[in-house]
Amino acid sequence: MPNSLQDKFRYCPAGIKLRAYAGIGVYTKFHKFRRSSGFRVREQSKHHIWVDTPDRELFITDQTMMDAPHYPEGFHTFTNLSYLHDGPSRDLDQQMVMVNYTDHMNKYDGATLRNQATLDGSIILADSGGFQLASGDYDFIDPEYEIDWLNRNVDLAMVLDIPNSAPHLMVRSAQIQKKNTDYWLAHRRHDLELVNIMHGVEEDALRYHEIVFDPAIDRLAMGGLFYLGIFPSMYNVMSGILHTNDHYKHHHVLGVTHRGAMMALMYAAKLGVSPLISVDSSSALQLSCYRTLYLYDRMEDSLRTEDIGNKGNYSTGHPRLPCSCSVCSTLVYADVFRELRGDIVDALVCMHNIHSFNHWVKHNLYLIENEPKESIKAAITSQFQSGYGPQGVKDMHALLDFVEMSAEKGVAKAKARFDRYFHSTKNIIPAKMISDQDLVKGEGCLASETAPKNDHEWTEHILNQYEIFHASEG
Repeated sequence: MPNSLQDKFRYCPAGIKLRAYAGIGVYTKFHKFRRSSGFRVREQSKHHIWVDTPDRELFITDQTMMDAPHYPEGFHTFTNLSYLHDGPSRDLDQQMVMVNYTDHMNKYDGATLRNQATLDGSIILADSGGFQLASGDYDFIDPEYEIDWLNRNVDLAMVLDIPNSAPHLMVRSAQIQKKNTDYWLAHRRHDLELVNIMHGVEEDALRYHEIVFDPAIDRLAMGGLFYLGIFPSMYNVMSGILHTNDHYKHHHVLGVTHRGAMMALMYAAKLGVSPLISVDSSSALQLSCYRTLYLYDRMEDSLRTEDIGNKGNYSTGHPRLPCSCSVCSTLVYADVFRELRGDIVDALVCMHNIHSFNHWVKHNLYLIENEPKESIKAAITSQFQSGYGPQGVKDMHALLDFVEMSAEKGVAKAKARFDRYFHSTKNIIPAKMISDQDLVKGEGCLASETAPKNDHEWTEHILNQYEIFHASEG
């Protein structure tokens, strides 16, 4: 049984492309400080960057685990910055990372990610790519190829679902999801755990779950749907958890970009509505594409963002990075983030952002576990007043009360008590916050986490592809 709130709630960074990140590292050659020698790029390719800074040369590469890597000579130290290496993992304090199969299919046929890992206890969770189907990126993801990749690479895998917004197709989507699940259960590695998925809202979600339910699966994911509004979305999440917690040991909430909602889910975990609640968000990755850093110093402070690409934010010369994480202490100079572009640098900024976000999560878990609700509300005021304003903070306080009443008296009574919040727009749009929905797709980045493509004919086309696949399998 979990002993602390950190065992009952986990944040999972999403969109991690482990093919490159599994081998990322930095070679360092030190030299005397030379004030006159600025920041200079010696050499750069798709897989490495060699730069000179005032007191060191840095050779940054993503090839450290490839068969024929480009290694430099004469360097003094090497720092492994892979998500799968135990050193960076301990620094990040990361218990779970989330990859998407569609970022890896047909692109990686070398040694498996799991075998490369030197992690101790960290979990690789895979998203199946259902969202990419619904968004129009693909019309078919082969269940046979995917389960083979999952068996070789991850610990947990979400089932292959077909999200859609058409009520008349929900039953058929659920039936196809169940067929995909049955196929994977028959072909999975013995210790690969599957995570079922529930779609829909309110009663439709529960009906969907009745179709896709399988007693062999004891983990369940559900859409956060926070683009619907924070109270309707939290109602949907709490309803899904409370109606299914007699079977599942783990509930995962997809795409939680609203940090106020994340704190409310931490509070729900404290109340014991599920043995384990996890959430994912790609905000750390999205911000990295714009050279925006998450910074977090003290428990009473808000997690803030800083545009490191804006040279006006830093002194003249070669300012040092404002952090002691493994990435910043290795790279040292802000010029690396300000002047360089490419997926390798995006990966390093993302790792820093995960480090800062994890510290924010860890500190708030400690607060929520050890303090009464009124103290938690005071912390919310301190952290979010400048971003949300007085009314937004009051709404977040009410969200805690809603979660508590849902846990104690059920979601129906809680919804009736807080009905006015379900019809207000004031509580869903932050004044000065950055979320995934604010960002557009950039080089090396994910698409925004918005609602799936609203095209019923497209959904029917996808469903037909899977009907053909399962008919051919007999």
